[in-house]
Amino acid sequence: MSKNTVVIVAAIAGQKGITLYHEDGRETNLTLEGWRTKQIMDKVTPYIARHQKVEIDLDSFDVHAHIEKKSGGLIRFVKEKIASVRSWFKPEAEDEASKGAEAFAPTATVDDGSYGKHTYGVPKADPEQETVVAIIGDTRVPGVEALEVHMERAIEAGDTEGVENFMKRCAAVIDKRGHSIQELLNFMKKGDLPIARDGSIIAYKVLKTQGDIIVDCHSGEVKQKVGSRVVMDEKLVDPSRRTECSSGLHIARRGYLRNFGGNVIMMVKIAPEDVIAVPMGEPDKMRVAAYHVVGRIPDKVHNLLRSNKPMTGDDEASKLLADVITGNHVGVLEEVRITGPKGSGLKITQLVDQAPEIIHGTSGRAKALDDEVQKPSVTVKEIKDAAKAAAPDIKPESEITKQHVQMINGDLHVDGKILDISEAAATGDMSAAINNAPSAAPAKKAKSITRSKGVAPDAIAVKVKMPALAKKKAYDGPEPEKPLPEKHTLALVLHAEGKSNRAIEAELKICRKTLKKLFDKNGLKPNG
Repeated sequence: MSKNTVVIVAAIAGQKGITLYHEDGRETNLTLEGWRTKQIMDKVTPYIARHQKVEIDLDSFDVHAHIEKKSGGLIRFVKEKIASVRSWFKPEAEDEASKGAEAFAPTATVDDGSYGKHTYGVPKADPEQETVVAIIGDTRVPGVEALEVHMERAIEAGDTEGVENFMKRCAAVIDKRGHSIQELLNFMKKGDLPIARDGSIIAYKVLKTQGDIIVDCHSGEVKQKVGSRVVMDEKLVDPSRRTECSSGLHIARRGYLRNFGGNVIMMVKIAPEDVIAVPMGEPDKMRVAAYHVVGRIPDKVHNLLRSNKPMTGDDEASKLLADVITGNHVGVLEEVRITGPKGSGLKITQLVDQAPEIIHGTSGRAKALDDEVQKPSVTVKEIKDAAKAAAPDIKPESEITKQHVQMINGDLHVDGKILDISEAAATGDMSAAINNAPSAAPAKKAKSITRSKGVAPDAIAVKVKMPALAKKKAYDGPEPEKPLPEKHTLALVLHAEGKSNRAIEAELKICRKTLKKLFDKNGLKPNG
């Protein structure tokens, strides 16, 4: 059994999130956003609706577990301590420009005074800290928690093939350039574009027009177009992470585009195998040995991109991205090989006599990873509907339209249901604090109070059906504790409704010192 296996006995949903109550009295809090929340609620809701317990392994709802299952076990994930992972990599003898790259003088150097911290295949961290390791065959790729957003979006889209292929391709070269893979993962962590289905990285390349042709911005010598594969020998690419601007083919993620002055922005695909270096001080760009130009990004979205905003609100750009992800784009028509410094020694080789016809815009639409505010993966209404479908014979609770308030044994009851005042105050959602299971009939000595003024009918509507919590004991008789005075009880209700202390004082004609003492006793803070 997993260490994270729990028994859920109840659930409360409100507009600010979901709380799952464990059999042992602990809680798990979920946001309404995210793939994980929906999967958990799909599992839990039918049982809770029937007033049944349900055992779940919270780890099984992890994105890594889902990818592992989708891959058929070809990719597995484990957690390892940083200290252990470091021992897998041999220190680099030197991290300097290769001999072939010495002709390209770097224009900027990273020197943070602690360069040695970057010389191993994993980032500096507390040795006891854990990292997620992907195991592909006999190869281990640490640091894949950086891909969590990519994984979650892929799961939500129902297609994890790209993420799986990306990790497999990284595993194929990690023994050759371990530090480059770790830096690539850092580049991907804040990248805005999804991974292509074939495991390629999708990024941006800024170019410029020169008459009727398109060339690179640096030398103005490297001619290219959609369908070009621009390549240079690895020995000409500076592998040093200390140098920011040096020899190599420069590729950017969106956050760096404002630093390039060209008037053409291309969408390119890069093989993980071709990534040589990601500068330590500028993880928004990287130096690669090759890239494939797969599409020209519409001019109308350039300002958005240079402002570091997603372009995929534009229909044309969204369709282009979808085509590139699925592979519905122009293949490699020509090889543009750079054999000398500063774009010199250019050799262009035509590989295809006639480009095959591509019907663009047929792959649907795709979104940048950060496009739009993330919407809830599940809503309170959907949970209620699912509960009703799972237990149609159980009469649903109606909304509370009147208040019968009683203080019994220190618990505040509303229409026979326990109201957790502190939780209501903390969440701002009265409905989230109502235990939907009826308690026993109140004691005869308990004073019943009916409030009629200032009550908003929807303020404490029941949101989700749930059984009584294991840690709550039903009232089974009169207790010696004296009920709270009527004004005190009403003060607690008004506080839970969000009223300020001053408003409560004015409405109930209650002393400020008495009110403070009452709220302090119940662990409440003033509203405003």
